[in-house]
Amino acid sequence: MARKLVKEVDNTRLIVGRSSIQGILKEIATTYTTESGKVRDDAAFFLCASEFRSSLIGDPDALVTLTDLYDGDFTGDWQYLLKNAEGTSSKLSDIYAVLLGGSNPTHLKEKISKSDINGGFIGRSYIIYADKKGKLNPLTDDIYDEDEETEADEVEALDYKELSKHLIEVSNIRGRFRFHPEAKDYYDDWYIKLNNAEFEDKTGTLDRLHDHVLKVAMLLSLTKNQTLILNKDDIEDAVEACNELAGNVNRAMLPSGTSAFADQTATILQELLNTKGHELSRRRILQKFWGDLDAFDLDRIKETLIQKDAVDIRRCGKDEFYKLKRWVIEKYLNFAKEPED
Repeated sequence: MARKLVKEVDNTRLIVGRSSIQGILKEIATTYTTESGKVRDDAAFFLCASEFRSSLIGDPDALVTLTDLYDGDFTGDWQYLLKNAEGTSSKLSDIYAVLLGGSNPTHLKEKISKSDINGGFIGRSYIIYADKKGKLNPLTDDIYDEDEETEADEVEALDYKELSKHLIEVSNIRGRFRFHPEAKDYYDDWYIKLNNAEFEDKTGTLDRLHDHVLKVAMLLSLTKNQTLILNKDDIEDAVEACNELAGNVNRAMLPSGTSAFADQTATILQELLNTKGHELSRRRILQKFWGDLDAFDLDRIKETLIQKDAVDIRRCGKDEFYKLKRWVIEKYLNFAKEPED
């Protein structure tokens, strides 16, 4: 849907499918005229990756380069030299990089290295973590009716031209946003509290959280009007949304380490974090991860979690229950909540 809407608006380069970082650089450096007659001479692009892992051809510098392009609007012209390109160089101007992609924890860990996590790529990203379906829909509402005259192969499709009208209006807006006085006071207070608090965050997410909040607030404002004024409710809603997104970073990028049971330990921690009440029985864990670990593996993992003071253990009948301690929950789920006075 996002890809089709961006195509209708026709104000940025659209990159889909499977690409190399060199191919992306070449594409955004090329000037051309679109079917609608628009001249595309800037380096703004939207990388739409339904499966993030397969969208970028393996290259250890791919995510580093995307991180650098993300900051391209601060550097002026961005120059690159490509190997086997007859010594020619290209300059990129008016850079604006946007990536929308989906993945699962296994593929994400394979694609994103520790250096990318700690080096700023994740800190510049919004992570939406889904551990269950947001809406159940069996897709059975289209019931056959003998009296219905509609052709069987007719399908009601979304009208993307109609849906894109507001986005086209937004794409033509020029100027800068300004704060309403109440919005300024609220944002200043939140910003100072955030930066005076102490957090353990190797991804750099919290260092950039204020930028994320401002971007989301601007987007929220544009859904309501085109005054380019940030109101207090825009900032409040943006802070709430970004706090939740920042908390998802540790859940999605839970470190696994290099020990023999590191991956299994991370998997169990992830399951406990996602479970209501943050408590699981031994029987449930062994049933769910049958094939990935056995009772002896779980004993070693349990001992590790006990030594780290990460879980409380209680017995109920013949079963054993493991419950995450508050400090673990705070570290991985609530570390970006608004600090208290």
